[in-house]
Amino acid sequence: MRRALLIALVFGVTACGAPEAGVVTGKKYEKPYTWVEFTQVGTVQVPVFHDEPEQFKLRISDGEDEGWVSVPAFTWERKRVGDDYP
Repeated sequence: MRRALLIALVFGVTACGAPEAGVVTGKKYEKPYTWVEFTQVGTVQVPVFHDEPEQFKLRISDGEDEGWVSVPAFTWERKRVGDDYP
């Protein structure tokens, strides 16, 4: 029973994601941002700053699967919805 559950989880996780090739169905730009996490050091809360870079993403569909793919800025600028990817 446990083995079957483990196999189902492994294949379920690896089956998810964007196809390697298909048609661009969407575009998304995520601007860079900083977020703060507080960590306990002794009796003091210390802020830890995390910088996240900008991201350029294309939504790809192959007719069966669909998902987001991170791409370089020049690819994001060049591709339009309806274009073939890659």
